[in-house]
Amino acid sequence: MNQELKNIIRDKSGYIFDLDGTLVDLEDLNCFGFKNALQTITGFNPTRKEYLACLAGKKIGDGFITFLEKKGQKPDSLKSLIYEFHKAKRRELHDNFSSVARLKPNAKNLLELLKIKNFENCLATSTIKEFTNIILEKFNIKQFFDCVLTAEDISRGKPNPEIYQKALARLNKNPEEALAFEDSLFGIQAAQSANIFCVGFHTPGVNDKSITQADFSISNYQEVINVFL
Repeated sequence: MNQELKNIIRDKSGYIFDLDGTLVDLEDLNCFGFKNALQTITGFNPTRKEYLACLAGKKIGDGFITFLEKKGQKPDSLKSLIYEFHKAKRRELHDNFSSVARLKPNAKNLLELLKIKNFENCLATSTIKEFTNIILEKFNIKQFFDCVLTAEDISRGKPNPEIYQKALARLNKNPEEALAFEDSLFGIQAAQSANIFCVGFHTPGVNDKSITQADFSISNYQEVINVFL
C-alpha cells in the first residue's frame, strides 16, 4: 500500500474528476476533430504536439484561439471552427464510440467504490454537456456523480479555477476536504489555483511533462483503490 497516497486521501470526502484524458481516453478523437476543423476552415494542418499544447484541458474555443494566435492569425472564423469540431466529434461518438472512447484502467471500479463508501463525486469537464452525457451514459457511470459541471456551466475555462470553485460549492466542501484528478497542465493549474490537492493521471507518451506539475501522480486507478482495501 502506498502510505503517502493513503495519508493524502485519509481526510478527503469529496472527489472531483476531469473527464477527457483523466477518466476517459478521448485524445485521438479530440485531436481528429481539432485537425479536421482547422483544415476545413483555415487550411492549417496542426500536429498532435500542437493540439496537445493548444487544446488539451481547455475549452475548445480557447484552444482554437491559442493555436491561431501562435500562427499570427486572428480567430475571425471561431464559430465555424467550433461548429466543425463538434460536427466531427458528434459523428464519431455516435458511429464509432467503442473505437474512439475508452475508460482509463479501473476508473469505473474506483467510482463504484467511492459511492459504496458514501464519498461525494463531481465531474468537472471542459467538454460540452451533449458529449459529456453521451460518454457518461455509454459507459454507465453517470449515477456515480453527485454533480456534473460542463463547458456550459462556466464562463472562464481551465486553467482558470472557476469550474473547481463551482464544484466545491456544489459538493459543499472546503478545498482541503477535496481531491482533484486531472491529466493536463491547464487542468492541474485550475485545481491548484482553487487550492485543491491534485492527483495527476499519467498516460506515458502523452502528458509526461505536464504531469510533473501535479501534487501526486498515478497511472492506474487501482493505486487509489488499494488505499481503501
